[in-house]
Amino acid sequence: MERVRLEDLYPASDPRGIALIYRMLEFNPNRRITAEQAIMDPYFDDIRIEEQEHYPPPNIDLSIDDLGKQDMTI
Repeated sequence: MERVRLEDLYPASDPRGIALIYRMLEFNPNRRITAEQAIMDPYFDDIRIEEQEHYPPPNIDLSIDDLGKQDMTI
């Protein structure tokens, strides 16, 4: 199938944005841009607020409640 030219569909769009979309839509996953790489693209420099880009890892409790299961057979 022939590639759709986004430049023709969206002629008023910023060429940097179109280039970024092409990188995100790359069929080969080894060549496709990651989400982290995408948000670090210069296209977003005008709206980037770096203080809001870093989040502490969530505290996830994966403990298992074994109460009352001592008498269970394997």
